[in-house]
Amino acid sequence: MKRKEKNTRAGESIAETLVAVLIMALAFLMLTTAVTSAARINSAVKNEASAPDTASAPADQAYGLSVRVGGSAEKNTTATLYKTENGYYYYEYDPSN
Repeated sequence: MKRKEKNTRAGESIAETLVAVLIMALAFLMLTTAVTSAARINSAVKNEASAPDTASAPADQAYGLSVRVGGSAEKNTTATLYKTENGYYYYEYDPSN
């Protein structure tokens, strides 16, 4: 009767296990960095997108404005300039004037 030889190559070695853990840790680190960067960028874009909604009082008095739509004649109207909390400027005017 022959004896069966033991297979000494069965299972994983400690080196293979350490490499697998290292690869998983690097993947987790990259994923975490990507998520935090995306959250920071999303927050910045959200602040800029809502800038006109957070307007304070008019920055200055009303200004005269000449508007030409298409090829029609110029029309004079009044525009009000606003400054937001983020330092952006925008204006509003009534086109019916």
